[in-house]
Amino acid sequence: MISCLIRVATFPVELALHVLLWCGMYVLQYLRMLCRFIAGIIFMLVNIGFVTGFGDGEQLTKMLIVSFTIFLIPQLGEILVKGIANAYTVLRKLTGI
Repeated sequence: MISCLIRVATFPVELALHVLLWCGMYVLQYLRMLCRFIAGIIFMLVNIGFVTGFGDGEQLTKMLIVSFTIFLIPQLGEILVKGIANAYTVLRKLTGI
């Protein structure tokens, strides 16, 4: 009887975590693709600027830092989604489902 009440009480939280997990995975997939594309374009521009001598070292270094930062954004999103998945798993084990 108590376990049934716990399941009913935690169902909205469990449902919200489940929806958040799936939405996060869906958005992260496209965010990863877009960020890697943008970071690749900036990285190629840095390489072209270095080889042709169009940019000075400070400007190219700033562009390289921006490219690396854009590349890391999806990794931070993956950490967030893994945290949501862990919370969902703990809640499922708590309710015994």
